[in-house]
Amino acid sequence: MNTNSGLIIFVNADLTQNVEDAVIRQLEITEAIDGYEFDQRIIDDPNYPSIIHTTNINLLVIRSFYDTTNRALADIVIFISQGLAYVLSNKVGPPGQTFQVDRMRLERLLNAQTQPPQSSPSSSNVQSNILHPLFPHNFTNLYPFGSDPIKPDDDDDDNTEDE
Repeated sequence: MNTNSGLIIFVNADLTQNVEDAVIRQLEITEAIDGYEFDQRIIDDPNYPSIIHTTNINLLVIRSFYDTTNRALADIVIFISQGLAYVLSNKVGPPGQTFQVDRMRLERLLNAQTQPPQSSPSSSNVQSNILHPLFPHNFTNLYPFGSDPIKPDDDDDDNTEDE
């Protein structure tokens, strides 16, 4: 995928080498550097983020999750733990997404908000929602979802079924 502009992506530093390699491959990272190197490049050239954005370079900045230095310059901030990638911040797509690391792709981070919603099945033989059952029911005088109450109300007729 070609994003037509570069991205600055931050990720936490406590990753295994296998996870880091997967992130680099799946997010089409051009260069991966640590937070110290990124900060030095900002000091040397304050326009460095603009240079990244005007090129087709996807820069991965690997730094401690607790170090928020220059985090505001990141286009995407991801926290990875136990095989899941949590998108904490995303300037080019919706934040708050969670992906399995092995299924995270750059196009999903960029285009998730523009994907059309899943449509419900058009076949009437498929029960797609509990509120739309497969067979017709008379829902009058029933509790939610067509179930009977667990304990019927006391009807005060002095019968033993109320006790």
